[in-house]
Amino acid sequence: MSLNHSDILPLASGNIQSIEVRWNNGVISLYREDGVLALARMIGREIETVHNLLEDSLIDNDPNIRIAALEALPLVAEQRSGALFEVLEVLLDDPDVKVRQAASKCLASTASTFPSATYKMLERELRHEISFRKEHAWRGLKELAPIWPEVTAEHLDIIFQEPDIDLRRRGAKILRRILDKGGAAVWDLISWTLQDEDVEVRRASANTLRPLAANRPKIALIIAENALFDPDEVVRERVIKCLNLLDISSTKFRSLVLSGVRHRDKDVRIACVKMIPRLFSEKDARDLAQELLRQEIDKKIIGLLDDIIFESELEGDEREKNAGLAPAIPVPERDREIMAAQGEVPFDRPQLGQPGVQVQPRPQQFPDGIAVEGPQHFEQRQRDQHHGLADDFAEDDFSEDEFLADAIADDAMVAAEYEAELAETVPAEVAITEVGLDVGDMGEDSARDNLGDDDKEVVVDEFVITSGLDAGNDFDLSDAEFDEIDSEDH
Repeated sequence: MSLNHSDILPLASGNIQSIEVRWNNGVISLYREDGVLALARMIGREIETVHNLLEDSLIDNDPNIRIAALEALPLVAEQRSGALFEVLEVLLDDPDVKVRQAASKCLASTASTFPSATYKMLERELRHEISFRKEHAWRGLKELAPIWPEVTAEHLDIIFQEPDIDLRRRGAKILRRILDKGGAAVWDLISWTLQDEDVEVRRASANTLRPLAANRPKIALIIAENALFDPDEVVRERVIKCLNLLDISSTKFRSLVLSGVRHRDKDVRIACVKMIPRLFSEKDARDLAQELLRQEIDKKIIGLLDDIIFESELEGDEREKNAGLAPAIPVPERDREIMAAQGEVPFDRPQLGQPGVQVQPRPQQFPDGIAVEGPQHFEQRQRDQHHGLADDFAEDDFSEDEFLADAIADDAMVAAEYEAELAETVPAEVAITEVGLDVGDMGEDSARDNLGDDDKEVVVDEFVITSGLDAGNDFDLSDAEFDEIDSEDH
């Protein structure tokens, strides 16, 4: 880099043995191999001379000169390649190991730029038994893949036919690099490798299905059809991730899932059962799940099918059943007052003490009649209502709504007393005796009609009045005490 352009050719050709240049605040000496390496800087300058000089340097007796020429070859060949790659092919088998290593690096660097010139060399080096030559060749193929995907596909097409498993595994890992621009040739390679006998090859190939589904969903569905039933769990998992991106409206996709729910492998069945709610309506999904339950023995899959059949609106808890219902009609204010008087909280209002519920201040009555605003808990209100009820009952004040049921019961008792007084005032000529009738021989009404006026009997035993509004309030008038003044008034 410190050489002047005018000094590069004389130094590279050997006309100048050495030259001193300033570098990093010092003076260093450069020699012929440095001049040969500097030929890469002669871009657009004396192309013919530079090319001939580099070609001569590649076959020089000095290994260091050959190594320097190999490092300059990629840039010089872009201007004119000529016979440079023919010499490169010879140097791959150079007697000097350092020259061979430099030649392998040069091949990896030029493969993406000169795919045709390096095709045969790259094909041979990919299968070479020496590790460093093979590694550099595979590096060159990886760099070639995104630039020349069709050439890479040709290389892989031959590699996937090799019996060497390591070659097929390496080739399968490059498939993603040529997926976007490889076209139909790549799709064939993916389908081919998904059927390979080696599981690592199939796994590497399955990695291409998800990005393929994003760009070519129809092609991905066709390829995934057979891969879904792969015996390897990892392959199936990657295929399922691909299916999750596909169009569920496709008839072929549904057919694939319907085949999968009956597959012998439980992992395949689980994956396909999980897709049932996505593909079918609720009714069709339940029908299919009920059909599958008849032949399923795996507990996990049975649980998944039960979840599909379960109808929360009919079989769920109270919250799930009410989730699909319309909001309840608000409780009228009058009913709220009655419920509060009975110590109940209206169901449309949250309980005090629940998260997010605040106690609203209410006026508290004190004996002196002064109302004070402040919070009051529900239990305190119950105690206040209880004492209030006792006081009101002692004062016989039944005008409030909460005493409506008791008032109706008392009215019924008064009516019963009135009925009893009327029964006691029956004319004396009516005999108050017991007459035994055989009801079994004749009807009750017929027996009563056959009796004479003297034989008829009015029996006032007891009246039981039960309020329909408050069940359980039964009153036995036989034990009731009557107010003499009220009886005389009636």
